Amino acid sequence: MRDARTVDLPIRDHNVQIGLDYLERHRIPNGGYYYSSGHMYYPMSAANLPRGSLGRSQSGDNALFTWNRTITPETLQAQLDYFFKDHAFIEIGRGRQFPHEAWYATAPYYYYFGHYYASRNVLALPKGQQPKYGAELARLVALGQYDDGSFWDYPLYGYHKPYGTGYAVIILSNCKQAVEQNAP
Repeated sequence: MRDARTVDLPIRDHNVQIGLDYLERHRIPNGGYYYSSGHMYYPMSAANLPRGSLGRSQSGDNALFTWNRTITPETLQAQLDYFFKDHAFIEIGRGRQFPHEAWYATAPYYYYFGHYYASRNVLALPKGQQPKYGAELARLVALGQYDDGSFWDYPLYGYHKPYGTGYAVIILSNCKQAVEQNAP
């Protein structure tokens, strides 16, 4: 939406503000995000804990940062540190047949979604920090490549390999940009 403004597409500020307000209400002080509005009444449910929110938190943080709301570069860095520290918990859900069966109720379809927004957050960090985070994110994503060259996280209606591979290519491209723009 923010990029749409650069090409003069009509964006209703009121609608953007409603969405951003919603995100801020759903951001938990521990850095996670409620899974949905109904989950606000069960704040300690597994999906609302930081480990259960790993695949969703990066996108919420990216939106709030992009629109100059409550997220700072320091918050992005802290959230990326947490993402890498507890990455195993989102990895456990990747490739599973049923959503939310993994620890902390992570869903496989948030795997590449979350990594894509993590790559955007890496590019939003100060230039000197980007190579370290870009290299680590690229390493984690590359580990998920299957023998046929594809990437996928959830068996989704037969198009899981094209969408997963598309996400992985964009993520790796962002990581390459983060690493190379700071090369000597």
